[in-house]
Amino acid sequence: MYRTITELGIKGSLVAGVVAPIVLVLSIFGFLTIEAWPALVDVPWAEMLFRPAWHPAVEADQGDFGLAAMLVASLAVSLGAVLIAGPVAWLTGIWAAFYAPPRWSQGVLRCMELLAGLPSVVIGFWGLVQVVPLLGELAAPGTCLLAGCIVLAAMILPGLVIAFYVGMRGVAAELQLAAAAVGLRRWTFVQRIVRPALRQPTVDALIVQGGRALGETMAVLMVVGNVVQFPTSWWDPVRPITANIALEMPYAEGIHRATLFAGGLMLLGVIALLVIAMRLQWRREGA
Repeated sequence: MYRTITELGIKGSLVAGVVAPIVLVLSIFGFLTIEAWPALVDVPWAEMLFRPAWHPAVEADQGDFGLAAMLVASLAVSLGAVLIAGPVAWLTGIWAAFYAPPRWSQGVLRCMELLAGLPSVVIGFWGLVQVVPLLGELAAPGTCLLAGCIVLAAMILPGLVIAFYVGMRGVAAELQLAAAAVGLRRWTFVQRIVRPALRQPTVDALIVQGGRALGETMAVLMVVGNVVQFPTSWWDPVRPITANIALEMPYAEGIHRATLFAGGLMLLGVIALLVIAMRLQWRREGA
Protein backbone atom coordinates (compact mmCIF):
# COMPACT_ATOMS: atom_id res chain seq x y z
CA MET A 1 0.00 0.00 0.00
CA TYR A 2 2.78 2.39 0.96
CA ARG A 3 4.66 1.51 -2.23
CA THR A 4 1.55 2.16 -4.34
CA ILE A 5 1.01 5.57 -2.74
CA THR A 6 4.69 6.44 -3.25
CA GLU A 7 4.56 5.42 -6.92
CA LEU A 8 1.41 7.47 -7.45
CA GLY A 9 3.08 10.44 -5.81
CA ILE A 10 6.14 10.11 -8.05
CA LYS A 11 4.00 9.76 -11.18
CA GLY A 12 1.92 12.75 -10.14
CA SER A 13 5.08 14.83 -9.60
CA LEU A 14 6.41 13.83 -13.02
CA VAL A 15 3.13 14.74 -14.70
CA ALA A 16 3.04 18.06 -12.85
CA GLY A 17 6.61 18.76 -13.96
CA VAL A 18 5.60 18.18 -17.59
CA VAL A 19 2.33 20.10 -17.45
CA ALA A 20 3.61 23.12 -15.48
CA PRO A 21 5.83 24.57 -18.27
CA ILE A 22 3.02 24.15 -20.81
CA VAL A 23 0.54 25.90 -18.51
CA LEU A 24 3.08 28.67 -17.87
CA VAL A 25 3.66 29.31 -21.58
CA LEU A 26 -0.07 29.31 -22.33
CA SER A 27 -0.76 31.64 -19.42
CA ILE A 28 1.91 34.10 -20.60
CA PHE A 29 0.47 33.98 -24.12
CA GLY A 30 -3.04 34.53 -22.78
CA PHE A 31 -1.94 37.40 -20.54
CA LEU A 32 -0.14 39.18 -23.38
CA THR A 33 -3.10 38.67 -25.71
CA ILE A 34 -5.60 40.08 -23.20
CA GLU A 35 -3.44 43.13 -22.44
CA ALA A 36 -2.70 43.74 -26.14
CA TRP A 37 -6.28 43.19 -27.29
CA PRO A 38 -7.28 46.91 -27.45
CA ALA A 39 -4.35 47.59 -29.77
CA LEU A 40 -5.06 44.47 -31.86
CA VAL A 41 -8.64 45.68 -32.35
CA ASP A 42 -8.18 49.45 -32.76
CA VAL A 43 -4.77 49.72 -34.47
CA PRO A 44 -4.51 48.27 -37.99
CA TRP A 45 -2.18 45.31 -38.06
CA ALA A 46 -0.53 46.62 -41.21
CA GLU A 47 0.41 49.78 -39.33
CA MET A 48 1.98 47.90 -36.45
CA LEU A 49 3.84 45.44 -38.67
CA PHE A 50 5.05 47.67 -41.50
CA ARG A 51 5.07 51.33 -40.43
CA PRO A 52 8.34 52.63 -38.96
CA ALA A 53 6.84 55.70 -37.25
CA TRP A 54 6.37 55.47 -33.49
CA HIS A 55 4.60 58.47 -31.95
CA PRO A 56 2.15 56.93 -29.51
CA ALA A 57 -0.88 58.63 -28.05
CA VAL A 58 -3.73 57.68 -25.73
CA GLU A 59 -6.19 57.43 -28.64
CA ALA A 60 -5.55 55.16 -31.61
CA ASP A 61 -6.40 57.85 -34.15
CA GLN A 62 -4.04 60.41 -32.63
CA GLY A 63 -0.69 58.65 -32.88
CA ASP A 64 1.57 56.40 -34.88
CA PHE A 65 2.00 52.89 -33.54
CA GLY A 66 4.42 51.35 -36.02
CA LEU A 67 6.55 48.55 -34.53
CA ALA A 68 8.33 47.61 -37.76
CA ALA A 69 11.56 49.55 -37.16
CA MET A 70 11.88 48.23 -33.62
CA LEU A 71 11.15 44.66 -34.70
CA VAL A 72 13.85 44.89 -37.37
CA ALA A 73 16.23 46.33 -34.76
CA SER A 74 15.48 43.44 -32.37
CA LEU A 75 16.11 40.86 -35.09
CA ALA A 76 19.24 42.63 -36.33
CA VAL A 77 20.85 42.95 -32.89
CA SER A 78 20.10 39.29 -32.11
CA LEU A 79 21.39 38.07 -35.46
CA GLY A 80 24.51 40.19 -35.10
CA ALA A 81 25.17 38.73 -31.65
CA VAL A 82 24.85 35.18 -33.00
CA LEU A 83 27.15 35.95 -35.94
CA ILE A 84 29.79 37.32 -33.57
CA ALA A 85 29.52 34.78 -30.76
CA GLY A 86 28.93 31.66 -32.88
CA PRO A 87 32.34 31.35 -34.59
CA VAL A 88 34.18 32.45 -31.43
CA ALA A 89 32.34 29.86 -29.35
CA TRP A 90 32.92 27.10 -31.93
CA LEU A 91 36.67 27.76 -32.11
CA THR A 92 36.89 28.03 -28.32
CA GLY A 93 35.05 24.73 -27.96
CA ILE A 94 37.42 23.02 -30.41
CA TRP A 95 40.46 24.38 -28.59
CA ALA A 96 39.15 23.41 -25.15
CA ALA A 97 38.01 19.95 -26.25
CA PHE A 98 40.92 18.81 -28.41
CA TYR A 99 43.99 21.04 -28.09
CA ALA A 100 44.17 22.65 -24.65
CA PRO A 101 45.81 20.96 -21.66
CA PRO A 102 43.15 19.80 -19.17
CA ARG A 103 44.02 22.56 -16.69
CA TRP A 104 43.60 25.28 -19.31
CA SER A 105 40.45 23.70 -20.66
CA GLN A 106 38.84 23.60 -17.22
CA GLY A 107 39.96 27.17 -16.58
CA VAL A 108 38.20 28.36 -19.73
CA LEU A 109 35.01 26.53 -18.77
CA ARG A 110 35.05 28.03 -15.26
CA CYS A 111 35.46 31.49 -16.79
CA MET A 112 32.51 30.83 -19.08
CA GLU A 113 30.40 29.74 -16.10
CA LEU A 114 31.37 32.93 -14.26
CA LEU A 115 30.51 35.07 -17.27
CA ALA A 116 27.17 33.30 -17.66
CA GLY A 117 26.31 34.21 -14.08
CA LEU A 118 27.00 37.93 -14.43
CA PRO A 119 23.89 40.14 -14.26
CA SER A 120 23.00 41.68 -17.60
CA VAL A 121 23.31 45.18 -16.17
CA VAL A 122 26.98 44.51 -15.37
CA ILE A 123 27.65 43.49 -18.96
CA GLY A 124 25.69 46.56 -20.02
CA PHE A 125 27.98 48.74 -17.90
CA TRP A 126 30.98 47.13 -19.56
CA GLY A 127 29.50 47.88 -22.95
CA LEU A 128 28.72 51.47 -22.00
CA VAL A 129 32.17 52.20 -20.56
CA GLN A 130 34.39 50.11 -22.83
CA VAL A 131 32.66 49.16 -26.08
CA VAL A 132 30.77 52.40 -26.80
CA PRO A 133 33.82 54.72 -26.44
CA LEU A 134 35.90 52.39 -28.61
CA LEU A 135 33.26 52.36 -31.35
CA GLY A 136 32.80 56.11 -30.90
CA GLU A 137 36.40 56.64 -32.00
CA LEU A 138 35.54 54.90 -35.26
CA ALA A 139 32.10 56.43 -35.82
CA ALA A 140 30.53 58.81 -33.30
CA PRO A 141 28.63 58.59 -31.03
CA GLY A 142 29.31 54.85 -30.51
CA THR A 143 25.86 53.95 -29.20
CA CYS A 144 24.68 51.90 -32.14
CA LEU A 145 23.48 48.57 -33.44
CA LEU A 146 27.01 47.13 -33.45
CA ALA A 147 27.49 47.98 -29.77
CA GLY A 148 24.32 46.07 -28.94
CA CYS A 149 25.51 43.10 -31.00
CA ILE A 150 28.85 43.00 -29.16
CA VAL A 151 27.23 43.24 -25.73
CA LEU A 152 24.70 40.52 -26.53
CA ALA A 153 27.46 38.36 -28.02
CA ALA A 154 29.26 38.55 -24.68
CA MET A 155 26.05 37.44 -22.94
CA ILE A 156 25.35 34.40 -25.12
CA LEU A 157 28.99 33.34 -25.61
CA PRO A 158 29.23 31.25 -22.40
CA GLY A 159 26.15 29.16 -23.19
CA LEU A 160 27.43 28.46 -26.70
CA VAL A 161 30.94 27.55 -25.57
CA ILE A 162 29.67 25.12 -22.92
CA ALA A 163 27.16 23.55 -25.32
CA PHE A 164 29.76 23.10 -28.07
CA TYR A 165 32.38 21.75 -25.65
CA VAL A 166 30.01 19.17 -24.16
CA GLY A 167 28.90 18.05 -27.61
CA MET A 168 32.46 17.77 -28.89
CA ARG A 169 33.62 15.78 -25.89
CA GLY A 170 30.65 13.44 -26.32
CA VAL A 171 31.59 12.74 -29.92
CA ALA A 172 35.25 12.41 -29.04
CA ALA A 173 34.59 9.87 -26.31
CA GLU A 174 32.92 7.54 -28.82
CA LEU A 175 35.00 8.03 -31.93
CA GLN A 176 38.40 9.52 -31.11
CA LEU A 177 40.08 6.18 -30.41
CA ALA A 178 38.70 4.74 -33.64
CA ALA A 179 39.92 7.80 -35.55
CA ALA A 180 43.36 7.47 -34.01
CA ALA A 181 43.43 3.78 -34.92
CA VAL A 182 42.98 4.57 -38.61
CA GLY A 183 45.54 7.38 -38.48
CA LEU A 184 43.34 10.46 -38.74
CA ARG A 185 45.02 13.68 -37.69
CA ARG A 186 43.32 15.72 -34.99
CA TRP A 187 42.15 18.52 -37.30
CA THR A 188 40.93 16.00 -39.87
CA PHE A 189 38.97 14.27 -37.11
CA VAL A 190 37.39 17.60 -36.12
CA GLN A 191 36.55 18.54 -39.72
CA ARG A 192 35.37 15.18 -41.04
CA ILE A 193 33.69 13.64 -37.98
CA VAL A 194 32.99 16.16 -35.22
CA ARG A 195 31.64 18.98 -37.39
CA PRO A 196 29.08 16.86 -39.30
CA ALA A 197 28.01 15.06 -36.12
CA LEU A 198 27.35 18.36 -34.35
CA ARG A 199 25.60 20.18 -37.20
CA GLN A 200 22.12 19.84 -35.70
CA PRO A 201 23.13 20.50 -32.05
CA THR A 202 25.02 23.57 -33.25
CA VAL A 203 21.96 24.97 -35.02
CA ASP A 204 19.84 24.24 -31.96
CA ALA A 205 22.25 26.02 -29.63
CA LEU A 206 22.41 29.05 -31.92
CA ILE A 207 18.60 29.24 -32.09
CA VAL A 208 18.22 28.97 -28.31
CA GLN A 209 20.85 31.60 -27.59
CA GLY A 210 19.51 33.81 -30.38
CA GLY A 211 16.11 33.66 -28.68
CA ARG A 212 17.73 34.68 -25.42
CA ALA A 213 19.42 37.62 -27.13
CA LEU A 214 16.11 38.60 -28.72
CA GLY A 215 14.52 38.98 -25.29
CA GLU A 216 17.36 40.83 -23.56
CA THR A 217 16.48 44.31 -22.32
CA MET A 218 18.74 46.15 -19.91
CA ALA A 219 22.16 45.58 -21.46
CA VAL A 220 20.87 46.47 -24.93
CA LEU A 221 19.03 49.53 -23.62
CA MET A 222 22.29 50.97 -22.33
CA VAL A 223 24.29 50.86 -25.57
CA VAL A 224 22.11 51.00 -28.70
CA GLY A 225 21.18 54.69 -28.70
CA ASN A 226 17.38 54.22 -28.51
CA VAL A 227 16.38 55.91 -31.76
CA VAL A 228 13.33 54.48 -33.53
CA GLN A 229 14.48 53.97 -37.11
CA PHE A 230 15.29 51.25 -39.60
CA PRO A 231 19.03 50.49 -39.33
CA THR A 232 20.88 51.05 -42.56
CA SER A 233 24.33 50.19 -41.17
CA TRP A 234 25.92 48.71 -38.07
CA TRP A 235 26.68 52.23 -36.85
CA ASP A 236 23.08 53.45 -36.67
CA PRO A 237 21.43 53.95 -33.26
CA VAL A 238 18.32 51.79 -32.91
CA ARG A 239 15.66 50.87 -30.39
CA PRO A 240 14.68 47.19 -30.03
CA ILE A 241 11.17 46.32 -28.89
CA THR A 242 12.37 45.18 -25.47
CA ALA A 243 14.10 48.51 -24.85
CA ASN A 244 11.00 50.36 -25.98
CA ILE A 245 8.84 48.42 -23.51
CA ALA A 246 11.24 49.12 -20.65
CA LEU A 247 11.43 52.83 -21.47
CA GLU A 248 7.75 53.57 -22.00
CA MET A 249 5.78 51.10 -19.90
CA PRO A 250 6.01 53.16 -16.65
CA TYR A 251 3.92 56.00 -18.12
CA ALA A 252 2.00 54.32 -20.96
CA GLU A 253 -1.79 54.41 -20.92
CA GLY A 254 -4.66 53.22 -23.10
CA ILE A 255 -3.78 52.18 -26.64
CA HIS A 256 -0.16 53.14 -26.07
CA ARG A 257 0.12 50.59 -23.24
CA ALA A 258 -1.74 47.94 -25.22
CA THR A 259 0.60 48.41 -28.18
CA LEU A 260 3.60 47.82 -25.93
CA PHE A 261 2.05 44.50 -24.94
CA ALA A 262 1.44 43.82 -28.64
CA GLY A 263 5.18 44.26 -29.15
CA GLY A 264 5.84 41.67 -26.45
CA LEU A 265 3.34 39.35 -28.12
CA MET A 266 5.16 39.86 -31.40
CA LEU A 267 8.47 38.83 -29.83
CA LEU A 268 6.82 35.74 -28.36
CA GLY A 269 5.59 34.88 -31.85
CA VAL A 270 9.09 35.24 -33.30
CA ILE A 271 10.54 32.94 -30.63
CA ALA A 272 7.73 30.44 -31.27
CA LEU A 273 8.65 30.44 -34.96
CA LEU A 274 12.28 29.75 -34.05
CA VAL A 275 11.23 26.80 -31.90
CA ILE A 276 9.01 25.45 -34.71
CA ALA A 277 11.90 25.79 -37.16
CA MET A 278 14.12 23.86 -34.76
CA ARG A 279 11.54 21.08 -34.45
CA LEU A 280 11.16 20.83 -38.24
CA GLN A 281 14.92 20.58 -38.58
CA TRP A 282 14.94 17.75 -36.04
CA ARG A 283 12.34 15.86 -38.06
CA ARG A 284 14.27 16.41 -41.27
CA GLU A 285 17.47 15.13 -39.68
CA GLY A 286 15.62 12.16 -38.21
CA ALA A 287 14.15 11.26 -41.58
